Amino acid sequence: MLKNQNTRRLVALGMASLMVLSSAFVSDVKADAASKKAVKRVTLKIGKKKVTKKTVTLAKGKSATLKVSVSPSKAKKSVSFKSSKKSVVSVSKKGKLKAKKTGTAKITVTVKGKNKKSKKTWVKVKVKAAVKKTTTTAAKTTATPTPTATATPAQDKDPYYTPGPTRAPCPTRPPLQSYTANVNPITQAKYKSGMPFYGGDPSILVDGDTVYLYVGHDTSVGESYNIIDYSVYSSKDLKNWDYHGPVFTTEDISWANDQISAWAGQVMERHGRYYLYYCTWDSTSKGKQSIGVAVADNPTGPFKDIGKPLVKGTLTEPETSGWNDIDPTAWIETDSKGVEHRYLAWGNGKLYVCELNEDMVSIKDLNGDGKITATEKDTNGDDVAVDSPLYGDIICKKSPTSYTEAPWIYRRKDANGKPYGKYYLFYAYGWREQMAYTTTDDLLTGTFEPGKIIMEPAATSNTNHMAVFDFKGKTYFIYHNGMLMGGSGFRRSASIAEVHFNEDGSINYIPETAAGINGTTTTIATTAGDTLYHSHFNNSISDSDYPYLKIAVSTTATNDTLDSQWVLVPGKADTSNAEYVSIQSENKPGLYLTANSNKTVTLAQDAVYKKGVPVSEVGKAQTFKKVAALDGTKGAYSYESVTQPGLYITAGAKGLTLTNGADTAAVSFKETSDAMNKSISAEQFNATIYKLPLADTSLN
Repeated sequence: MLKNQNTRRLVALGMASLMVLSSAFVSDVKADAASKKAVKRVTLKIGKKKVTKKTVTLAKGKSATLKVSVSPSKAKKSVSFKSSKKSVVSVSKKGKLKAKKTGTAKITVTVKGKNKKSKKTWVKVKVKAAVKKTTTTAAKTTATPTPTATATPAQDKDPYYTPGPTRAPCPTRPPLQSYTANVNPITQAKYKSGMPFYGGDPSILVDGDTVYLYVGHDTSVGESYNIIDYSVYSSKDLKNWDYHGPVFTTEDISWANDQISAWAGQVMERHGRYYLYYCTWDSTSKGKQSIGVAVADNPTGPFKDIGKPLVKGTLTEPETSGWNDIDPTAWIETDSKGVEHRYLAWGNGKLYVCELNEDMVSIKDLNGDGKITATEKDTNGDDVAVDSPLYGDIICKKSPTSYTEAPWIYRRKDANGKPYGKYYLFYAYGWREQMAYTTTDDLLTGTFEPGKIIMEPAATSNTNHMAVFDFKGKTYFIYHNGMLMGGSGFRRSASIAEVHFNEDGSINYIPETAAGINGTTTTIATTAGDTLYHSHFNNSISDSDYPYLKIAVSTTATNDTLDSQWVLVPGKADTSNAEYVSIQSENKPGLYLTANSNKTVTLAQDAVYKKGVPVSEVGKAQTFKKVAALDGTKGAYSYESVTQPGLYITAGAKGLTLTNGADTAAVSFKETSDAMNKSISAEQFNATIYKLPLADTSLN
C-alpha cells in the first residue's frame, strides 16, 4: 500500500495489567553552558529504569515513584511535580504517582537550578483498567473454554490475548466469530453493532489442512491509515471461516514510533514455529519505516516481537523516501542440492531481497565479511554482480516494470510439493495500484522479466495488495478493496479469486468480482427480453474520479456480457427481511443499483462512512423490495424502492428510472442464473454464528 508519512500521529499505548515502563525518555534541556550552576540535562526514572517514551502506562490502582536526576548533579536546587489531571493520576511532592482512574494525565517536572533558572520536562501517564490475573495448574489439563453467545467482551478483555513483551504459550484460540462467505469479501467479521470489521494487506499461510488469512486491522474514521493490529481468520474450505481476533498489536513493538501503523506483513512456518514479518515506523531509525519480526508457537498467536528491527530503515540508505522498507514477503524452499533457502523481499519504490539465517530472525551474511550490509544498484541502475566488491547481504534489485510496492514471492509446486520453474514476484503496479507479476530464474542474482498486469485498479480502493497460494490442487489470489459499506483504501476487506496458468507459465487476467469463488451471478432482463447492463468502463487511475456514484445502467449501455452480470444479496437496509434485495455489479464489486432522489437509478458505491452507523442512507437507497411482477408474468419480479415506496425500477434505453409502474412491462424482470446458481438467500449470506461478538472498541 502506498503510504503517506504525514498520517502518523501518536496514539495511546494498549492494554496492560502491569506498568509498561521499560524504555527511556530523556529530555534534553537547553542550558547555560557557561554556568556550572545551570541544569543542562534532566533524566526521569521509575525504579532503575529510564523513561524514554513520551507516554508510559500504569494500571488503575497502581503506584510508582518518578525519580529525577540532573546533569550536572550539583546544579539542582529543587524539584516540583504537577499533574494535568489529578483525578486520573496524582503526584506527590516526592514524585509518587498514583493511578486513580482510566485516562491520561501529563506530569510536568520542573527542576530549579542554583542559577535560579528552571528547566521543565514531562511525561504522559496513561491509566488502563486493571486486568484480572488468571492462574493455571501445571499438573491439571483443562479443556479450552468455549465462548458463550451471551458474552460481549471487548478486544482488550479477550482471555486468549495478552499484549506485552512477555507471554506464555497458549493453545489455538477458539474463534470469536464463525460465518459462511458465499460471496466476496471473505473477511466478513462484524462488530456487535453490525459495523464491518475492516482489514487490508491480506497475507496467507497454509498450515496442514488449514488456510490462515492475516489482515491489518483498519480502524480509520477518515482518509488516512489507522491500523492497530494484525488479525487472523482461518478456513478449511475457503468458504466457512472463523475469525480468531488479533494476534499481534502495535503496542507489542517496543521500537515502534506509533501505535497505528500495523502495515503489511506475512506469516511463515518453519519447524513448528511461526514468524510474522511486518513493517512499521521505527523510532530507532530516524523515524523511517523498518522491517520487524515476531514469533509464535501457534498460527493464531500470540506473537512476540524480537525486540528490535530485523532491517532498519537506516541500513538500506540511500533511500528515495522514509517508507522504502515496507511490505515484507518470504519464501522457503530446498534446492536440488538439499540446501534450504529462506528468502525475504520487501520494498516501496525499491525492491530489496536477502536470505535469512536458520533462526528466521536474522539476515544471512552472504558475502562473509562479518557484517550485514545493503547493496545499491550500480551507476547504470543494474543489479550489482555477485562477484562485485559492492555486493552485500541485502540486495537492491532492479525493479520490474512500474513497481510500486506489495511484493509477494511464489513458485509453482508439483504433486509432491516440490517447487519447479521460475520464481513469480507479484506486486502493485503504478498508481492507482494495479496488480502485476514478473518472473526470474533466481531471486538474488536473476533479472526480472517485464511485468504483466493481471488486475486493474480496484473500483473502491486506491491501493491493492495480494497473496498467492496453493490449496487442495488449485492456486488462489487474495486481494483487497473497499467494497464493504463505508469502504475505501483506508477501510478495506479481502476478496478471493482463482489463478489460471497457461502452458507457458503465464497467468490469465484476474478480474475482481463480487461473487468470488463461492457465489453465483444473475442476469436481469425485462419480461420482453431487454437485458440490464451498466456502462462499460475501465477503472480509472486518477484519484479524482472516485468514488463512482453515477454509473449509467440501461438496456443498451453496452453489449459486454460481463457488464450484465449481477450478484443479488439480502437487502442492505435489513438483511433479515426476506423480501429485500440489493443488486451488486459482479465486475465492479462494491457498486450497487441505487435509487437517487431525482428518480434515476444508477450504479454507485456505498462510500459514506459514519462511525457506529452500520446502515448508511446510501445503503438504504440500494435496497429494493422484491415483489411479484406487475405485468403478471409468473416467476418474474418488480423491484420497489425501499426509500421511495410506490416507485419501481423501470427499464429504458436511456437509463433506469423510478416510476409508479404504470408501464408494467418496463418494471417487470426475469432473473436468470447459471446452472449452479440461484440468488443468494439471507440465510446463506448472513449465516454468521456470533459466538463472541466484538465490542465496538474502535469504531464507536
